[in-house]
Order: sequence, then structure tokens, then C-alpha cells
Amino acid sequence: MVKCPICGKTHKNKIFCSVVCRRKDVNYNFSKPAGGNSGGYRRGSGRGKGGWYQGIYCDSTWELAYVIWAKDNKKEIIRNKETFSYYFDGKDRKFLPDFVVDGDLIEIKGYKSKQWEAKISQFPQERKIDVLYKKEMKPILEYAIEQHGETFYNLYE
Repeated sequence: MVKCPICGKTHKNKIFCSVVCRRKDVNYNFSKPAGGNSGGYRRGSGRGKGGWYQGIYCDSTWELAYVIWAKDNKKEIIRNKETFSYYFDGKDRKFLPDFVVDGDLIEIKGYKSKQWEAKISQFPQERKIDVLYKKEMKPILEYAIEQHGETFYNLYE
């Protein structure tokens, strides 16, 4: 028997007594129980050059540029850990937006796909998410380049 680190209940599971408690733990890696293939956020799963910048992991240079811009503009930014369910291609899946900035969810998106359309069309209407596409990212990328040069990705720790 083990004690749940969230609620303190004694149980037989490995760490948490329930999925509810597991989701409350902001440090829990959601992909680990399924061998790293359960959906959600996986470090390095993006298409771009990733790394750490001032304590925040970025999956791409676009995300890095956004984090630079947000921090320079005194925005409160953290990596998002809240997942949202959606259905695509015959399966229930999880969507994990990129960041929480001043309490708002932010997703950096370079391209659209059928799967992306499913995610956004099934996103809870009571929640707000700002999606930054190429048009919205252009001035942010220009800012990062202006402040740190074309190779601003060298800022990764």
C-alpha cells in the first residue's frame, strides 16, 4: 500500500490513487505510464529546434521567440500542463496547448491539418485559447531576431 501524494489516501496503485489526483500533480509526466506514447506533451515532439530558455522548455524556435517576447514584456508565462480531450481518426486523444500566459492558454501553430481542426473544433467553448499562426507570429519572430540576432536559438541553455 502507498499513500497518494496529492490527497493522502492509501491505495494499491504505483503513485496516485486516481486519474483526478494524477492530473493535479503539475510535475507528472503524462506520457510516462504508456511508455511515452500516450499523447499529450512530450519534450522534443515538436518539429523545430527545441531546448530550455529561462526554465521553460520550448519545442521550436517559434515557441522560443514567443517566450522571449512574453518575458521581455513582463508576461507571466509557464508551460501548460492541462490536457483537453478530443476525438480524431476513430480514437479518443489528448490535446495539450503550449503555454499559459497571464492565465490564458496559448497555442503556437505553424500549420493546419485535419487533426488540428479536430482539436480546435472540439475545444471546450467555456475555455478560451489564443492560437498564434504565422501571421500573428511574424512580429514576435521579428522581435526575437531584432533583440538577439538571426541565431537567437543559441539562447537555449
